[in-house]
Amino acid sequence: MKRFVLALVLSVLAAGCVVGVEGCSHHAPHTRDDVAPTWIALQNVLSNGYQLYFTDGQRRLNAGNIGPLETARLRVPPELVYPGAHLALIAIPSTSARTLSVPFIANPGATIRLMLGR
Repeated sequence: MKRFVLALVLSVLAAGCVVGVEGCSHHAPHTRDDVAPTWIALQNVLSNGYQLYFTDGQRRLNAGNIGPLETARLRVPPELVYPGAHLALIAIPSTSARTLSVPFIANPGATIRLMLGR
């Protein structure tokens, strides 16, 4: 009987710790399927093509490519988006040029207009 009570108490404490840690976490909340997507309308006014990445400072996720003097519509990965998320778009040139980093704030359902070269 003592072992049963001890096991029960430990399982309740463990469950409480898990809930407490999730509630105090400073990380982005879990993504849900019902959250509206966040889009980037990106205009490249430079004569270089770029490989694009989204970053939150810890992760770098592939966003695709943009050619010279092109406009692209990019969907921000939902695992990076939560209200007030501070993100950046990193543009690595396909030829010799300077790597660009464009910071922005993402909110669910927003369309953000960014420009490479200005």
